[in-house]
Amino acid sequence: MRLSNLLPLVMPFCLLAACSGKEQRPDPVQETPAEEMLSGEDRARIAQVAQYSPEAIVRVKDLLASPDMFVRMMTLTRLEKWPRERVLSFALGAAGHDGSSLVRAKALGLAWRGVTNLDREDVHFQELVDATFARLSDADDAVFELAAGRLATIEDTGHLARLVQLIPQAVEARRPRLFRLFCKKNLSREDVSFILEHELALGGAREACQAQVARARAQKYLYE
Repeated sequence: MRLSNLLPLVMPFCLLAACSGKEQRPDPVQETPAEEMLSGEDRARIAQVAQYSPEAIVRVKDLLASPDMFVRMMTLTRLEKWPRERVLSFALGAAGHDGSSLVRAKALGLAWRGVTNLDREDVHFQELVDATFARLSDADDAVFELAAGRLATIEDTGHLARLVQLIPQAVEARRPRLFRLFCKKNLSREDVSFILEHELALGGAREACQAQVARARAQKYLYE
């Protein structure tokens, strides 16, 4: 289910007059459905996972398999209070496979909660980066933007080189955003050639990429 299909439910505060005829999307990380949208039974089930326990792990698996998107969203909200190492597998699983873009975005935001470059030595850091990179191909633009934004906050772990394969396949509107991300890396000779070959697709990334190309040319050891 796409974010745009859920606006009447998750954005009661967006009145038609205030929206000025243009659909406004909720923040997929911050917006969660009200508990009133859930049945009493579902609220009771979700209350059982408010705190981490071995028993709660089994309950979370069941809740995240619920056909009700609101149950899955509220379950992820409860996981925000769990120890991070107990949450990551659930968050990455939902971010990669849930049928709702709202849930995928919520899960991705949960997976990145509190993460900085200082966490690069964490055993799960590359797993997080790889799962986030996969969301650059997400069908929903909000999930795509969230993934690109998270990857932009960390240093290159080698994942930026993979953009050479992704950018030509991306829809035209997303290419400038992907180029802004790509141009964060130390450019090789091949990278510079790739940028110049796709100069017309740079769009809003043109200035940043041109600066990086100039830097690479000035420091030839980066790409020779």
